[in-house]
Amino acid sequence: MKEELIQGASTEKDSVLLVDIGGGWGHDIVAFQKKYPTNGRLILQDLPAVIKDARTLPPGIEAQGYDFFTTQPVKGERYLHFICSTVFFLRPY
Repeated sequence: MKEELIQGASTEKDSVLLVDIGGGWGHDIVAFQKKYPTNGRLILQDLPAVIKDARTLPPGIEAQGYDFFTTQPVKGERYLHFICSTVFFLRPY
């Protein structure tokens, strides 16, 4: 699985590997970071009110207030992790 996720990903420091949309307080993206440490940027997105109340995230995970009914501000990511109700998507970009 690691090879599929990381292989071919940009090694540039500012490249985005994963955007967790609707990620709440970040439990999924934190688990991803622990299992697959990488140099790529990891971004947690949720509504600004949710992000404001999120616990402290570990270094390497950025939090962004975002409404998924608007245009996605992050471009060039390798994966999007999108949660809608009980449906989970992890799709290559």
